[in-house]
Amino acid sequence: MIKHFVEKKKDELIVGSIKDKKLQNIFKITNSEAIFIARIERKMPNYSGYIISLENKEKGLLDENKTTGQVKPGDAVLVGLYKKTSQDKLDKYTMDYSIPGRYIVYYPNSKKVNVSKKVPKDKREFLLHQAKENKIIGVDLRTNSYKVNFSKIITEYERLKKVNEKILQESKFLPVPRKLFTSYKNLFSILEDKENIIVNDGEIYKFLEKYLGEKKIFLDENYSYEFDGSLEEDLVNLKRGVLPLPSGGNIIVEKTKAMTVVDINGLGDKNFLETNREAVRETLRAIDVLTLHGIVVVDAITMNKKDEKLLAEFIEDELKRHFKIKFHGITKLGLLEFTKSAITVDISR
Repeated sequence: MIKHFVEKKKDELIVGSIKDKKLQNIFKITNSEAIFIARIERKMPNYSGYIISLENKEKGLLDENKTTGQVKPGDAVLVGLYKKTSQDKLDKYTMDYSIPGRYIVYYPNSKKVNVSKKVPKDKREFLLHQAKENKIIGVDLRTNSYKVNFSKIITEYERLKKVNEKILQESKFLPVPRKLFTSYKNLFSILEDKENIIVNDGEIYKFLEKYLGEKKIFLDENYSYEFDGSLEEDLVNLKRGVLPLPSGGNIIVEKTKAMTVVDINGLGDKNFLETNREAVRETLRAIDVLTLHGIVVVDAITMNKKDEKLLAEFIEDELKRHFKIKFHGITKLGLLEFTKSAITVDISR
């Protein structure tokens, strides 16, 4: 069984999973976007907008062109963050707030349908046609939307509409101002189809319980993956940079200023292709959980050309399950070349 966890720290969320007593991946998510029932305080002199009060005496700006309908000081309005500013300036908010999902972003106050520019042209036309046929409005279709059956988009659209219905219901109660909904964008995407989730924060627990449906979600305010007993041996191995392989032998991970080098040590007269496959699997896991960035070079056990081709195919298949890791091929010296971009995700809009 795979156990997923969400650990809230001071300035970030750490999201990961554990399988067979090994840490499988780590995502670090910073910031969060929220929807507020805010109070319009006053019109700004020499500025086309209003000062609004949010929560805990925090203030924000609401531009006139970001309102829906007529508003005036004293009104309670639903707003979402649309522009994060520097520390000495107020963040900007919009009444055209959004609720993000995995394949779409839903805008309850809009009737437009937009498709990511990264979607191929023929797929864009198909998505627009399907949206019209299924009476889907007020959405941005994400880049990954064309890669799934449209029925999943319909299901997500209906779910996000229900989320908005709950937001509207909660906005009718006091006090005003206050936060109604916290949108952990990438957290939502990562955990959408997962079960057996352990969380150490009550607010996130309520969010997941309410918006992920019937999942096995557990609250343990003292949970930290670093003190999870099932991970004790694996965390020691990761810290040492020596990871054992199922068939014997190990990989040794050494970080330098320029790159990370991984050495594969087989055990006896084994199947070299299989040992390299095991080593690649552990290397990809190490890249994720140790947050290795930049160039990663793996010194594979020497194989013939046929096995090198099979290994390359295996790597491409494995990469479908690893975030932002790219494979650049096998050199003449038998080195496997990978790169990884930074994985800290800023989910503020």
